[in-house]
Amino acid sequence: MIISVLTQVFIFYIGGLLILNKKLSIGILIIILNYYSSLLDSIQILIEFGKEYLSAEASYDRLKKSVKDSFLRKKITKKSVKKIEFQNVSFEYEKNHKLFDISMTLEKNRIYQLSGNNGKGKSTFIFLMCGLFKDEYHGVILYDSLEQKELNIEKMNEYMISICEQDPYLFDGTINENLCCKTKKEKRADLRRLLIDFGLFDKINSLDNKFETQISSLNTILSGGEKQKIAIIRTLISDGDVLIFDEPLSALDKKSKIVFQEEISKIKDKIVIIISHEELKKIKKNIVLIKLAPKEENEI
Repeated sequence: MIISVLTQVFIFYIGGLLILNKKLSIGILIIILNYYSSLLDSIQILIEFGKEYLSAEASYDRLKKSVKDSFLRKKITKKSVKKIEFQNVSFEYEKNHKLFDISMTLEKNRIYQLSGNNGKGKSTFIFLMCGLFKDEYHGVILYDSLEQKELNIEKMNEYMISICEQDPYLFDGTINENLCCKTKKEKRADLRRLLIDFGLFDKINSLDNKFETQISSLNTILSGGEKQKIAIIRTLISDGDVLIFDEPLSALDKKSKIVFQEEISKIKDKIVIIISHEELKKIKKNIVLIKLAPKEENEI
């Protein structure tokens, strides 16, 4: 961003000198600036595409490994989960660098907030719970007394765990498809109310194709905050037993932050996990705070 601004200032400066010396016209300078702006947009699209590609490549590698595992051993697929238990679970990287060592139980009808500085393992903790590093941790992770390594966790993730990412992922499809992809038709009664409360309903209806508008993660029709709201609503109305929100307040306006906390307080019969640096004042009394750290520092 700084480099972009400095470059524009430089172009204005040089262009101004050339105009004063009658070696360049104002029209040509405007054309140069327009081309520069288009170039910046193209670079940004390439950067976003690169991020999406790397993410997709990592997902593909995990999928290949999961398919290979399924051929080697038949695994159990649970329909639901009431609790997830961590028994002396630790994770290390770069040898001897332990992110955390934790023993705890996550139960339905509870709200958990993961806190801690960047690099303390919050995202890794979630990845472990979702089975993404199932062969790379020490300890035991149990789903209702069944060990994670014996479960078809990849299949279970499709319907049992719903994640709202900090950088919301919107797949290529309509707004309606993105909102309702993890929800049964009969459970969508709250959708209109949530869209109104989060200030999205009028925005969507102002679009030419309304809820049938095509969007994606690279789509520029929606702002970052609007994309995050779609991801939050999608998770709130999902059928999963486990709802995970990664920095859900980061791009929300003040009113939407309050709405989010009010909706979280209404959730029943689910395990709710929130990763957030911000204090959730409206639901503070109902939250179980988790601080991830090496064993000697860990406290729940």
